[in-house]
Formats: sequence, C-alpha cells, structure tokens
Amino acid sequence: MKIMGISGLESSAAFKKAQWPNLDEREERICQGYDAAAALIIDGEIVAATAEERMNRRKHSAAFPLGAIRSCLNQAGLAIGDVDEIAHAFDYEPWAAAYALDAVAA
Repeated sequence: MKIMGISGLESSAAFKKAQWPNLDEREERICQGYDAAAALIIDGEIVAATAEERMNRRKHSAAFPLGAIRSCLNQAGLAIGDVDEIAHAFDYEPWAAAYALDAVAA
C-alpha cells in the first residue's frame, strides 16, 4: 500500500486574517495551512518526506505542496498514479468552540 500524506491549505492564513483581523499571531496559527509538506509511506514505512518550503524557498510555506509531492515521488521512483491513497488530515475538534463563535467559521 502506497500512501501520500499531505499538509497545507493555500490561502488559509490570509482567509483567517481577513475574517478575524483582531486575532493575535498565536490564534492565527490554529489552522491547517502553515508548513505545507508531503510524506510517502509504503507498506507502513516512511520512504520520503519533504517540506514545501524546501522546494519554493518560502519559510513556513502554506502553498499546496506540489513540489514536496514531486520530491517524494521522485525519491521513490514513482508516479502519482502509483499511489493508492492520498491523506490530508487535521483535527479541528479541540478548537470547535472558537470556530463556533463566528457564523463564517461554522
């Protein structure tokens, strides 16, 4: 089984800043979108992992991790069609009460 795990959600930080301009920086970082990356797991073993900032040279990049995905695939000698599953996860449950305060976030 080949699984590509990704993180990063482009423009999530900008969206949050626009919707809630009075948040401090720590509160803004309670979102998926910073430090985009990819990891390739084959049969339960990590084969490759790369941060997108290493590809696009932007510290704490939130861009969709296309470069990181390509890097992981290249390291393993695979094409995207060889991947069985793509996973993207972030558990918002611990912050549900904060997001419930605003209709836009709900």
